[in-house]
Amino acid sequence: MERVALLSELDDSVIDSILRILLEGEYFQSYLLLKSLSSDQLESENLQLKLFKIIGKVDYGIENMIFDKLSDAPHLNKAVVDHSITILRNLSGAQLVRLLKLYSHHEIKETGFFEELSRMIPNENPFVEKQVLQFLDGREDE
Repeated sequence: MERVALLSELDDSVIDSILRILLEGEYFQSYLLLKSLSSDQLESENLQLKLFKIIGKVDYGIENMIFDKLSDAPHLNKAVVDHSITILRNLSGAQLVRLLKLYSHHEIKETGFFEELSRMIPNENPFVEKQVLQFLDGREDE
């Protein structure tokens, strides 16, 4: 894991190894591994997308660390935003809040994302509805 930080680029085999460790669910190892990823490494569309795709498949604590690490990326790749559009309705309230916080941090302005969020209103879950409305209202203020 310490060597991951020394790599300037992460190839598919390294990324797959990272995902395997995260999916094993060992919190401390996952923490050390995610902490070791550099901002340059996080520019990789492949890494960002694969990290994002394991949301919901890992422990809640590891999931939070992934969201935090994606916040450290210089920017979010369009592939991540495009993928998130397809899974928005399947996210739990907590996952949605983390995603909206991440997208606010990166100032995501993808029209398709906002359109899909708008389709979630009204929502049977009042918490989700409130979070979506607050996020959309924040966008209108810009």
